[in-house]
Amino acid sequence: MKPLSTCVVFFSCYTGILPSLLGADTPYLGNIAFVGDSITERADYRKSIWKSFLDNGYQDKTNGTNTAAVSGSKDFQMVGSRNSGRVNSLYQGQNFIGMHEGHASWYSGALIGDFKAGDQIPDYGGTRGGGYIRNWVSTTPGGAALDTTLPDGWKGTAWDDGSGHFKNKDLPALSTYKPDTIVIMVGINDHFGNPVNNTTPEQTVANIKAMVEMYREANPNANFYISTVLPVDTAKQTGRYPAEKKVINDMLMAVGDSWNNGNSQVKVFDGSIGFDPVTMTTDGVHPEAQGSMIFANNLAEAMGTGQRTAGKARVAVVDASKFIRQNMSSLPDSSSGGSSLAVQGSHVAARQLTATGSSSPSDLFVFTAPLGSSDPTRLSWQWSGNTIAERTLEVSLQLTSGVFGNQMTIGFGNTSASSGLQLDIRENGVFWGNTMLYGGSQSAEMADFRIAYIASGGVAAGYYVWRNGMLIGEALSGSTGAAINGFYIGQANSSSAAYGALGGIYWSETGAWAPDTLSGARPSYALPGASSMNTWTGSSSGDWGIGTGGSWSSSDGQFHQGDNVGFSSAATIRLVSPDIHAGTVSALGNLTVNTNGNNAVFDALQAASGTNFTKEGAGTLTVQGGSISSSQNSIATSNVKAGTLEVTGDTEINIASGRFDVSSATLKVSQGAHLTVQGVGEFSAGTWTTGANATNSAILVTGEGSWLESKVSVNLGNQKVAGRKDMLTVEDGGRFSVANTFNIGVRQDTDVTVRNGGVLVAETIGLGHSNAVSSGFTSNLYIADGGTVEAVSILRKSTNMTGNVHFDGGTLKARQDHANMISASSIAISAKGGTVDTNGFNVTIAQAIANESGQSGALSKAGKGSLTLSAASTYSGGTTVNDGTLIVAANGATGSGSITVKNGSILLNNAQVGGSVQVESGTIGGTGSFSSIVNMVQGNLQAAANGEIGTIQFNSGLVLGNVSCMLDLATAAARSVDQSDMIRISGTFDRMNDSSLKLVLNVLDGESMAEGDSRSYKLFDMARAEDYQKLENAQLVFDRSLYTVDAANLAVDGTIMLTREASIPEPSAPALGMMSLLGLMWKRRRKA
Repeated sequence: MKPLSTCVVFFSCYTGILPSLLGADTPYLGNIAFVGDSITERADYRKSIWKSFLDNGYQDKTNGTNTAAVSGSKDFQMVGSRNSGRVNSLYQGQNFIGMHEGHASWYSGALIGDFKAGDQIPDYGGTRGGGYIRNWVSTTPGGAALDTTLPDGWKGTAWDDGSGHFKNKDLPALSTYKPDTIVIMVGINDHFGNPVNNTTPEQTVANIKAMVEMYREANPNANFYISTVLPVDTAKQTGRYPAEKKVINDMLMAVGDSWNNGNSQVKVFDGSIGFDPVTMTTDGVHPEAQGSMIFANNLAEAMGTGQRTAGKARVAVVDASKFIRQNMSSLPDSSSGGSSLAVQGSHVAARQLTATGSSSPSDLFVFTAPLGSSDPTRLSWQWSGNTIAERTLEVSLQLTSGVFGNQMTIGFGNTSASSGLQLDIRENGVFWGNTMLYGGSQSAEMADFRIAYIASGGVAAGYYVWRNGMLIGEALSGSTGAAINGFYIGQANSSSAAYGALGGIYWSETGAWAPDTLSGARPSYALPGASSMNTWTGSSSGDWGIGTGGSWSSSDGQFHQGDNVGFSSAATIRLVSPDIHAGTVSALGNLTVNTNGNNAVFDALQAASGTNFTKEGAGTLTVQGGSISSSQNSIATSNVKAGTLEVTGDTEINIASGRFDVSSATLKVSQGAHLTVQGVGEFSAGTWTTGANATNSAILVTGEGSWLESKVSVNLGNQKVAGRKDMLTVEDGGRFSVANTFNIGVRQDTDVTVRNGGVLVAETIGLGHSNAVSSGFTSNLYIADGGTVEAVSILRKSTNMTGNVHFDGGTLKARQDHANMISASSIAISAKGGTVDTNGFNVTIAQAIANESGQSGALSKAGKGSLTLSAASTYSGGTTVNDGTLIVAANGATGSGSITVKNGSILLNNAQVGGSVQVESGTIGGTGSFSSIVNMVQGNLQAAANGEIGTIQFNSGLVLGNVSCMLDLATAAARSVDQSDMIRISGTFDRMNDSSLKLVLNVLDGESMAEGDSRSYKLFDMARAEDYQKLENAQLVFDRSLYTVDAANLAVDGTIMLTREASIPEPSAPALGMMSLLGLMWKRRRKA
């Protein structure tokens, strides 16, 4: 077939895998452009699809300059103006460079150049500029020049070159490339977290269509792959996105072939098949490595380029020279031998079932293994020999739906004595340990799972897993201690049920093989379900364990794993068996569970309204869902010994009155759980009711998606007991939010730590309590590495205690303007540093910031808005401004280290800065002085702002690159004559090589100068006379319609002369009439 000339991929989000756009023939990629927002900017999915290209024989010619020769039918290069997110790693001998057009925070309109007034000018390769599709491909209608017109909201700003266009320095050399294949992934920023864009779904789809047409201007034969918008984790991300997403995706999927044009084809595909936003995103939006692999699989399926092979040959299971096949017509013997598997347990049988829509029955092995079986049911095989080698297993498997605790496990080992892979297939997905590899129902169809251990071949060694031909696990490690010299299929142990069917089992001891290309619908069977679980009922208390009976009643008088348990009145239960797993446990009276040193799991726990729930004893009680409703829910009250209550489901604790207490125990919220505490009472941790036990208490919120939410105020450390400490830790993607006030340490030593992706959110964080009756205790807030605390303010509430804020690599994020954001006994920064994200607000820290003892830590400013430091500080690690404005309002407020402005502003408010300053791109301004050398690569230099006159002083020296000096000139009679902003340089003055210096003059007070008047202004005051000469060739920018400037002495003594121009009289009405008549006569003469 004829190769296509261009391919483009767009990402928006939807579900469903479509056949190859180009049919059975190998698609031609050529120059391939990946276009989108921050999901595209990150390298993960682009690197994963790149690997699939290499696995299927494509040759990467990318050289990072968009100029590689792409001549062969399977040659390709990734093109774009950016190479951020580049991952320098080899795969099959090639290095991933990955040029692209992924632009963080961009919405669909920005990609077609439709910047809106007031919107942030998009980021272009680290600078701000007007890059968009027509610039990147160097095409405009009619061959016009590249469009560098500023949006209206940005005219007259620092980005304006004086004519309403972007400054040349802000338009780096734009890459000229003509993509053949274009992948588009956009739309999420149009309707999620960015309502100022106010883009309707209809406009989003129209913008995507406009992208297609713009790329066609560069290449009429380009082909496009447009992804539907991916789902988000709504527990982490809120807004109007979900409803808009569905509308966008429905509209995109309805496009069909209506956007096709001759040889230029457009294909919309669902990128979300197998994608779970809760477990496969870093923040609820951006796919992490696993989610990126799943999306890349869907893209490869849509493109028809072939799925990943991990560098191995594709071999079908019907190849008898490579694979052994299990006979599915009858169950094998109980011992392994020949070509048959060994059988363990009695809950599996050979049966014939007919797939939906079929007329012929199939031979299947059907599992009906319940929870708590004393002899787990499984099929197994032991490899011949005992040497580590590459081997392969393929299993066709479908789960039975609606079975409590259902899980089919595939154990696979390469004979290593210390490791073996355990793959758990559950109804909601495929799991490797706690990691979800593939999301979605596993009971809807008979899916093919292939596992191979790969030791060589240009890829990382480890276990590789495919589902229906798509790679879902790459270079996975085994679980230490799970030594498997072969494989097994079925129940891993008695803690799970195994209901489902196997349609085929194939294995190879001759090597690791990739699956062959699969096509067509998968069969689906109506499988036999589980028998009803026992339900315990009764009113008695007592010991409870697997197989116990006593006064309980059930079908056989015994408790079985998975049984529901109900009490008609109050009950106190002591668990006497380890690892009990119950269904729903409920009571109509007070309920006390003593784990007695054992661990137990309840799928739901329900206490009746007006009753108490108490967890006692050592060991962990895990609640996976349901609600705990009572007047007082207590974890470890006065009779507590020890233990943990862990919540892993979506659980509510509704408090009518009273408290929710954690005392000498641990409350743990994990595995994506959402625990909500709400009511009119007080939620407090560490309310000590007795002094008998000196054990610390703790609250732990851990794991991606885990969320402890309080609808009322929270108090930690509520009773003084010597030797005890209360602790709250939020980590590993967990979230703890308090609707009102969060008081850390009411009467007791208390530590709160937020780290490793954890987030703590509160209106006010109190250190101590205004009603504290104890004294001498300490409250610590640790904002640790990777953690974020979002608050309006942090306030020390009592003078009787010590309250400290420790930055240890984390971020404090503002929630609104505040004149005194932190008031504590101390603010300390460790060697890992700390960040204040003003988040678009204006906040002040009016307290000294120090370093932790013996450490040197740095402070970073992030986010739009301003941070004012108004107290002298002693931290020594330096200060970095990444965005927004840092206002220095006291001498020494930035400590003793250097200052780096990467993108933003530093303004002095009658203050002195001691450390050296490096401005990569930004603004220096205000009134005050710099004691050390200041280097400005590019940006703006100004003295006083807001129409005031001031002097900014550089005591050691100033070095300028491409800088605009913004200077105000006073002209009103009320001001001092000849008064202007001044730049005073007590040290040396230098300019960087090949730099451009502009003096932007702003005349204050309107037209107060009389026509013809002249005034002299001294703009620069330099200690060294020879430095004035370095002002030569400075470009003057001013209002030339009213004034003239004589700069003859600028390079002599730093002065200029400003003269008000005399106005030109307007022509009279008769004169205008005569001019019109002459014009008319000239026009008639030309017609003649």
